[in-house]
Amino acid sequence: MSELTRIDFHHQLLKGPIEPELGNLSKLQYLDLSVNRLTGKLPPTFRQLKERNVDFKVRGNELDNHKHHA
Repeated sequence: MSELTRIDFHHQLLKGPIEPELGNLSKLQYLDLSVNRLTGKLPPTFRQLKERNVDFKVRGNELDNHKHHA
């Protein structure tokens, strides 16, 4: 998984918390987790995605701290 550059899981009925490991994928450029049933908070590792300007989407979930990527 460390070589992944793009992950698109929108509209897949995913539920539960977001796995923190996704934020550690150093080559990731695009991540779409929108319109699922994800809950909780964005993992702290997602700060790394933000710092690297990774295009990530989480709208349409029940996340507590997704203001910048709704």
